[in-house]
Amino acid sequence: MDKPVAMTKGIRAEATPIDFYVPAKGYVQAAKMIFHSDYYKDANIFSTFLPINLLLAFALELYLKSLLRHRGISICKLQRIGHDLKKLFKHAEMQSFRLVRDLNILVEIIHEKHFNHEFRYMRTDIEYVDLNFPRAFDLLDELDNFVDEHIGASASRGLPVHRHKGPDA
Repeated sequence: MDKPVAMTKGIRAEATPIDFYVPAKGYVQAAKMIFHSDYYKDANIFSTFLPINLLLAFALELYLKSLLRHRGISICKLQRIGHDLKKLFKHAEMQSFRLVRDLNILVEIIHEKHFNHEFRYMRTDIEYVDLNFPRAFDLLDELDNFVDEHIGASASRGLPVHRHKGPDA
């Protein structure tokens, strides 16, 4: 019989950087699929605005957690930081990561709404910033390359790091 897996608030205590990286990459890919779909072009933009923002915010959170886990930051500490993108970004900088240029701007734009769950539950009493999705995709593609190089996600599967070269790469 298999031994039970130790959990810390929903995350396995032994979670690896790749365990954070894989869903982060998937969230960005899902956001791109929505954005580039015919449905998006014909939809009420607000019906897709929140889901795309939610996916991008979670991707950013998980990419940063992947880097921090790679540097040995405990799952318990990552749980204490939670969804605080500003703290995650600061901790990544303190670990001497030279992060993607302008990533701090994306953090500033989406931090509050992500932290306060405002991308999950639509509210009519607040304003939402119209995020430049193509630019956000570019930044997260650059971050994907950066994280992949540091944690060796592609190398762990015998693959070279995929270099994103633009919004449609």
